[in-house]
Amino acid sequence: MKTKVNRLAVSVIFFMMLMAAVIESMRGILVPSFKQLIGMNNTMVGTMLTLGSLGYVSATYLADVIRSRWGSKALMITAVSLLIGSALSLAFTTNYPMYILGMVLMNMGLGLNSVGGNVLLPMLILTMQVFVMNSLHFMYGFGAMLGQRFSGYLVTHGVGARQLYLGVMVIYLILLALILVSRFPDEPEHEKSTLPISHFLKDRVYLLYVLGLSSYVFGEQGLAIWLTDYLKESFLIDENYSSLILSTFFILIGIGRLAGGLFVERVGRLRSVIGGMLIGVLCVTVGLLSGSRWLPLISLAGLFYSIVFPTMLVTISSNFPRSRAQAISLILTGTSALLMVYNQLLGLLADKIGYGLSIYLIPLATVLSIVFFIRLKIVTDQIKQESTLK
Repeated sequence: MKTKVNRLAVSVIFFMMLMAAVIESMRGILVPSFKQLIGMNNTMVGTMLTLGSLGYVSATYLADVIRSRWGSKALMITAVSLLIGSALSLAFTTNYPMYILGMVLMNMGLGLNSVGGNVLLPMLILTMQVFVMNSLHFMYGFGAMLGQRFSGYLVTHGVGARQLYLGVMVIYLILLALILVSRFPDEPEHEKSTLPISHFLKDRVYLLYVLGLSSYVFGEQGLAIWLTDYLKESFLIDENYSSLILSTFFILIGIGRLAGGLFVERVGRLRSVIGGMLIGVLCVTVGLLSGSRWLPLISLAGLFYSIVFPTMLVTISSNFPRSRAQAISLILTGTSALLMVYNQLLGLLADKIGYGLSIYLIPLATVLSIVFFIRLKIVTDQIKQESTLK
């Protein structure tokens, strides 16, 4: 019975990751539709992303509190309930405050789901964890491809946001039923005590993780959020073609994650991450510089970005062995906080100087991420050498 329950729990976590990507990737495709519906400008879009990120930040922080006090199942139930509320709000949005409410609820649900999936899966599957985490995040790439491609196609064929979000709500109601009959693991005994937040804020390894991951995530998710509107305003490219570029980007992320886990272990984790990001940011930069000619290069970048996020999450365990779950929660919180700043900045720049220059904040952030990860590798190598000498 336990095996069956654990298999159901694993299946729920994987499908939750897929649906998180679907609902998140729909957001960028539907920005032009909501702009027309409620009269938003780019600064208002940036404000929405900022407030949504505040929801995500608070959720990733509270996730560890919910899990430690009420258990893993309560965490997953809360996540899916917030996402149901978000889909319902967005389906019936008629004004900007209602749109903001839907986006804040969405980000809170996604934040809880992110911590839940990334913490619980290694407890359920103890072997080949780089491969397992890359497989989990393959579901994100696959879900983002589905969300981008199908929402873009349906929008250009007359399907509105209401129908799309009501469909998403039905799927989350089914997931809620599955969670209620699933059994999720409790945290290991040695992780039940928590460290003060000040301990992490003084830790240079923690700070480098936050700086590196926030810059990388903006480099990846910034494309999903801003590229469709950029292409429409700058080159009159419709949502259908933009969704093709982005869906290919995310399916290549998915393929890379599925195949890249084994490759990472052979080459080295941080070495693989840095090398992949260098090639990926080159593809994105050339694609943007070419105007509309070489946009498929942006899609190709997904293959090289694929291993970054799940691999970096796995490395947290080795650098914070006695506070893994808490470290993941706080690193994701810090990442979300800085991601909020990046999105607000791009929205302001787009309104002040136009998309032509401001869009390059996305590859610039990726370059900064590479610098932070190189520094992280140097610092962690030094710490390992010092501990060996002792």
